[in-house]
Amino acid sequence: MREQRRILSRRDFIKWASVAAVSAAGCSLLDVYRPWVNLDDIGQSFLEEGLEMDYTKELIRLSILAASSHNSQPWKFSVQNTDIHILPDYSRRLPVVDPQDRELWISLGCALENLLIAAKSHGLSCEIDYPEKEERINIRLSGEYTIEPEKSNLYDAIFSRQNTRSNYSVKDGLVNPESEFSTDVFSEPGILLRYIHSEAELNAISDLVKRGTINQYTSKAFVDELKRWLRFNKKDALDSMDGLYSKCSGNPEAPRFIGEWFINTLDAKKQAETDTQKLRNSVGVLVIASEGETRSDWVRTGQVYERWALKMTAAGFRSSMLNQPVEVEELRNELSNSLNLAGAYPQLLVRYGCAPEMPRSLRRPVERVLI
Repeated sequence: MREQRRILSRRDFIKWASVAAVSAAGCSLLDVYRPWVNLDDIGQSFLEEGLEMDYTKELIRLSILAASSHNSQPWKFSVQNTDIHILPDYSRRLPVVDPQDRELWISLGCALENLLIAAKSHGLSCEIDYPEKEERINIRLSGEYTIEPEKSNLYDAIFSRQNTRSNYSVKDGLVNPESEFSTDVFSEPGILLRYIHSEAELNAISDLVKRGTINQYTSKAFVDELKRWLRFNKKDALDSMDGLYSKCSGNPEAPRFIGEWFINTLDAKKQAETDTQKLRNSVGVLVIASEGETRSDWVRTGQVYERWALKMTAAGFRSSMLNQPVEVEELRNELSNSLNLAGAYPQLLVRYGCAPEMPRSLRRPVERVLI
């Protein structure tokens, strides 16, 4: 039987973190003044005065601002003439939470969608080869590079989209998301979108989120994998330029050993209550499912999600994943059946609402993802 986890309140954690922070101040003081990375500057100044920069690198810079599971950024890019290839970086896979690499390929689909939006905004057309035969996405670019392109609101939203994990509040004006954010706008072949409204369906999802959270946080393998991607302080975040920085989730900073201790002592039931409360405080829930279960289906799922998230960002809304019922395999079929998805495979469960902007997760520079 698994040893019972100690219950630790947020107030207790902050006290312990404060003590630890004082003890560690001597070795981390310089990191307080280390400049943070301004993501607003990424992709905004690709043209030097009188000089045209490499537009393929520009598109890659915008691609890497996409969403990815645990902000693992599991992508690599290669360029051949005017072709760009997006490849999986299996060294960044999540074998516990994503053993089939489903979320990895969804993340690559998110990067692809950013690239396509950016290319279109710069007057470039694209042809795509999905990863049906090869384990990569091929993008062939054509058209002229425009110095002063007309950019869409989706392009502008690339720089501010974030997976906002805080509590949400209801925003007046979003009466019917199915009409204001019609699923037809985000459609891709074989991909289904469902807004969840009914109390019965929300109750079913809430129960599955609760059970999924408990399942994951009582798994040592899951917790250990999660800890590897948590960045508990500014130094960790700036050193790695990836992962889940504590302040991006509204949590206090702490030395790593304190942060890991806190995660180890989390009570799974209390964490489940927190997650279900976040769902209840949201304006609504979106389910994205696919008719198939191939790499191409997963890539298209990522495209649909990224397009939808950018549209919501442009309208002033926040969103974040609650994927526990999809990640825990024994709950996935229950989710599909409870929502009457007619055999479709649930891929993403997304809540949305209104919330203040949080610090944005960092991204590795182009030079570190280009091969």
